[in-house]
Amino acid sequence: APSGFQYLIDGKPEAKAGAAAPSFDIAKAVISLNRAKFRFDPESQTLYDFESRKIEFDLICEKENSLNLRICGELRKDLKRIGIEVHISPRKRTELWDQLTERFDWEVILISQPRNQNLYDLIPLWHSQGRMHTFCPGQKFPLTEWERELDEMLEGLVFSKSPDLAKATHVWSR
Repeated sequence: APSGFQYLIDGKPEAKAGAAAPSFDIAKAVISLNRAKFRFDPESQTLYDFESRKIEFDLICEKENSLNLRICGELRKDLKRIGIEVHISPRKRTELWDQLTERFDWEVILISQPRNQNLYDLIPLWHSQGRMHTFCPGQKFPLTEWERELDEMLEGLVFSKSPDLAKATHVWSR
């Protein structure tokens, strides 16, 4: 993770002393977007797709989580710099999880997990067959190599009497 975002890893709402914010080159971003057939209108400061539709989306987060709300604000600010409009839509935790896992009614959701959360609680979200697994809801087996590795890591950590924490750290950090 870029050092300026260390606070996300540590669960602290501020950057570490002396940590540089990640650089964000608007000109390079606009060039990349133009190559992908997006069009940035400098006059209106708006990004459009190849059919001239304005690029915007709803970003859902937990109403009760002040850190997530601050992160959403930073994402909105950064994306506005390249013409993308973000509508932050805070929800109660129960409504957010219902949208995420039952109705699949969302564009972008920012969720977080406590740093010291019980690994058993993570299985439904991160395991490929978990009921809250959002990459491909309802899948019966890992669809990618990294999902298989993550499944094995979770199973090894949760169900082993002597889990391999070094291997888990390597898999998780990728």
